[in-house]
Amino acid sequence: HGPGSAGNRLPYGPYGTMGGPLSPAGTDKDYVWGFILGFFVGFIMLFWVWLPTVPHRQKLGIISGISFQLGLKLLRNEGGDGVPTV
Repeated sequence: HGPGSAGNRLPYGPYGTMGGPLSPAGTDKDYVWGFILGFFVGFIMLFWVWLPTVPHRQKLGIISGISFQLGLKLLRNEGGDGVPTV
C-alpha cells in the first residue's frame, strides 16, 4: 500500500460525514451551537472566545448570540417615546 492508497484512508470523516478533515474554521453546527450558547448564557461565554481550541465559527456564533440578545433587550426596554429606559 502506498501513501495515497484507499487502504490508508478512513471512509468517514469527523461527525460521520464523508470527506476529508474538518477546516480549522469549524462547521455550521459549531456556529449554531455557539449562537445558542451566546444567546442563553450571555457574557460568560466571552471567556470561551479566548480559548484557542474553540473553532472560529463557534466564536462568531457566540458573539452573534450575545449581540442578538443585547439587541432584543434594547428593543424590549425602549420606551414609547423612543428613548431607552435604563
